[in-house]
Amino acid sequence: MLIDYKAEWDTPYPSSNTRQMIQARLKNFLRFCFDSKWLDRVPRLSSIKADEAPTLPLTDKEYQKLRRTVPVCFPDSTKSRRVRARIRLMRYSGLATTDATTLRPDELLHDTPKKLHRIVTARQKTGTHVSVPIPSDVAQKLLSVLNGNPVYFFWTGNGEERTAVSHWQDDFRKLF
Repeated sequence: MLIDYKAEWDTPYPSSNTRQMIQARLKNFLRFCFDSKWLDRVPRLSSIKADEAPTLPLTDKEYQKLRRTVPVCFPDSTKSRRVRARIRLMRYSGLATTDATTLRPDELLHDTPKKLHRIVTARQKTGTHVSVPIPSDVAQKLLSVLNGNPVYFFWTGNGEERTAVSHWQDDFRKLF
């Protein structure tokens, strides 16, 4: 039954990297079941070979070049500030485009005892809980670029979410 379940993953998860992550979660769940004495043993699952290289973060040199390119591509200072803030958010939080677009100010928390800010949200694509610290200057930059909508940093809330994400993707295509 487990083999049949795993055999169906190619359609909903075309990326081998995603299948590896799904299998890792499944292994953790099976380990939990074993530890809880619901299973006599943890089934052995065949490995999944990644057929694509993972996306790597920008190097410092690439990041600096990108920052210098922003005002050239977006001469409007308001737009330029928003794009820079979004790039910094994505760099330090690891959020995907959709998650960054729909990030809400109430998901930016200040941890006073630890003297840091934290993004606490759930991934749109997977529902996976995310809690990641970000530098205070990134948090301040985010708070300085509010778009007039108290609900989101980078989306007015008007129109469909996917349209807003598409607009940001277009901006990034232009920038890169």
